[in-house]
Amino acid sequence: MNKLINYKKMKRNIIFAIVLLSATVSYSQSGDLIKEIQKQTLKIKELQDKLKKQDIVLSNYKGNFKKANDEKENLQKELDKLKEDKNNINKKDAEIESLKRQIKETEDNFNKKFQEQQGLCEENTKQKIKELKDKFVGVYKNLSFDELLASSSLQAVERDRQLFADYTDIQPMMRDLSSYFKALQVLNAKYDMQNVENGIRNLKTVRQSSEKVTQLLENLEYYKDYTEALKPVLDKIVKLDKNKNAGGDEEIQKMKFNEIVSILSDYLYNYKGYEKYPYINAIVRELLERKMGNADADITDLAQKI
Repeated sequence: MNKLINYKKMKRNIIFAIVLLSATVSYSQSGDLIKEIQKQTLKIKELQDKLKKQDIVLSNYKGNFKKANDEKENLQKELDKLKEDKNNINKKDAEIESLKRQIKETEDNFNKKFQEQQGLCEENTKQKIKELKDKFVGVYKNLSFDELLASSSLQAVERDRQLFADYTDIQPMMRDLSSYFKALQVLNAKYDMQNVENGIRNLKTVRQSSEKVTQLLENLEYYKDYTEALKPVLDKIVKLDKNKNAGGDEEIQKMKFNEIVSILSDYLYNYKGYEKYPYINAIVRELLERKMGNADADITDLAQKI
């Protein structure tokens, strides 16, 4: 009985031990499982985080892809526009080339017609010029030498000599006119013996019969006399200015001016033709104008011009 009881107790203990052992084993296995679950849970979480990141990257990639695709579409549009523009440009170039050809043809036609017209115009112009020249040359042929002298000048004659150089029949007349006017210029300057001699020499080459030439020869021959006679007159007036000063008194001014006229009158009387000498005439006129305004006016510079 006791053995049965002990056996039962032992059986019960053994069963309890087995149960306990089983529970222990089960518990131990359950802990490993939990750890494994936790471990797998962490891996799952990591995978989820990784998936989230990949989703973000994918989302960004999709965004970039869309942006790139939009840019591609825009570039394609621009490319298409450029192609269209290029085609338009090619068309315009073709039109321009066509216009250039038309312009070239027009210019060629114009130049051809212009040259034809220019040739006609040149011929007409030459004919008109010749007619005018013939008419103008007729003046030299129809007027007397003295009439030509009265209506011309050295500048005009020299110009006409060049302009009508091909009209040899009037060149001798023009040379004579030039000789006369060059000699006449001698009287417009201060007396110079060499210039006077050259003027006389030129006048003696004149073949035309003319009273003006004869008169000018005489004036040149007497130019020295008219000049030498005026020198002492001016010197006297300069001396009078040094010795007498009329000041602002009107009566004294008149008296001094009358005295100056008296000194000058002998010259004006004895050399009545002084007006034929432009240089001398200008000095006398300037002297009188100064002294009429002021009898004390300085004429030293005029005396030095003789």
